[in-house]
Amino acid sequence: RKERNRVQALKTACDGMDAALGRGAVEEAAAVLAQAQANLGDTDPLPAFAARIEVARRQAAVQQLLGQAEARLTAQSFDEAQQLAQQAQRQDPSNARVRSLLDQIATVRERLAEDARRRAEEERRQAEESRQRKEAARRAAEEEKKRADEERRRAEDEKRKADEQRRQEAARRAADE
Repeated sequence: RKERNRVQALKTACDGMDAALGRGAVEEAAAVLAQAQANLGDTDPLPAFAARIEVARRQAAVQQLLGQAEARLTAQSFDEAQQLAQQAQRQDPSNARVRSLLDQIATVRERLAEDARRRAEEERRQAEESRQRKEAARRAAEEEKKRADEERRRAEDEKRKADEQRRQEAARRAADE
């Protein structure tokens, strides 16, 4: 009778742990396990349940880390997202979601780096065009100044010549009178 009660308690505990693990209630399963171990010791299959609970805890931790990493990625906190994903990878190296997230982070970083390179190149090109426009405007201003100076000199020369001709004409008229 005592053995029957023991077997029944073990079955009840195992059913309770199975149900809790099925619902994702890892800590509930751990509490049932702790109670069963306190009452029954490390009777089979309790060690197997302890291992399952540990795996479920690790998976829950990985899922939590992945959720946090995805949130950081959405917030464009790439360093934090990568650190969280790498923590998850250390806990579960074969997790496809972890690998996918790390690949996604790397792709986003590469795209952002390429975008930054393109923007820098565009800014450099625009700065060069601006420099060239300024240089062309400076040269045009110099040419305009030279033309204006030349026009001024020509006008002065013509005025001097006209003044000289008027003086000579006035001197001839004075000499003729």
